[in-house]
Amino acid sequence: MIEQKPEMVRVNTRISGKANTWLDNESLESGVPKSTLILLAIENYMREKEAMAMMADMGQLVGAIERLEKTVQRNALE
Repeated sequence: MIEQKPEMVRVNTRISGKANTWLDNESLESGVPKSTLILLAIENYMREKEAMAMMADMGQLVGAIERLEKTVQRNALE
């Protein structure tokens, strides 16, 4: 199966001078274009948000398991 590249779109946005200076320096030091650094930062942010949502779901699962354990323990004592 051939993996398709995701569609890329152009985005125009404003950033602070400080952020731009940091991007310029990081790009020079790493050899990675500024646009790639921005893309990587956005993709990382998206992954973090997805992970946080999964953690919330896991918290609900842990709560359900704890309630189930208590029910099992009560039933075992009866």
